[in-house]
Amino acid sequence: MKASATGLVLTMVLLTGAGQARAAGGLSGSYYSFAAAPENDATASADIMSASSPTATFLATTVCFPSCDAVAHDDTTLDSFLSPNATDISSNAVADLEEHALLLTGFLTVTASGPHTFELESDDGSELWIGNDVLANDGDHGIKSVSSAFNLAAGVYPIKVLQFEDFGDTGLTVREDNDPLTASQLSTSATPEPAAWALMLGGVGVIGTWLRMAPKRLGATKSTA
Repeated sequence: MKASATGLVLTMVLLTGAGQARAAGGLSGSYYSFAAAPENDATASADIMSASSPTATFLATTVCFPSCDAVAHDDTTLDSFLSPNATDISSNAVADLEEHALLLTGFLTVTASGPHTFELESDDGSELWIGNDVLANDGDHGIKSVSSAFNLAAGVYPIKVLQFEDFGDTGLTVREDNDPLTASQLSTSATPEPAAWALMLGGVGVIGTWLRMAPKRLGATKSTA
């Protein structure tokens, strides 16, 4: 009987791990300083791919830097640019925002099916990916906004935001249906698949049945003995 109990408890632990809820609270952020201006999204992406590591990392609790609809001059420090809409900013010595790229990755929870309008505002260029849908705001320009409606079913989607800066001022804002994204919508990891939850609940049910039947089985064993 002890061996069976141990096996069931192990099953519960494994299934609970498989169905673990997503980490809530924001998007994984990486900041890259370059030696030359990227000038467009493609070059910024290539420069990121060729970089050995980001200059700094952080957790973005929304996508409004330095704040929604605002820009910061390039002589701003990175910590000032990211705060208060980021946490866990790694130690860095970035005192000038010229010639950089910023990359945010994670998952977005969409609570209602239907068309959702996403707005991407940036200085200089940027791109937004929601699942397979892309919204581009490319080029070397001042603060500029573009928008597009994506038809999405309720669920969890990979999200990626790329922004780059050449010279002057810089800023980034993303909205869904006119509202800034919130930490409760964003996550660094995906929610479990429905099958994982089914397995977990099934495992808990098996354990519950075993626990209810255990006294009867023990009694039957003693009677037989």
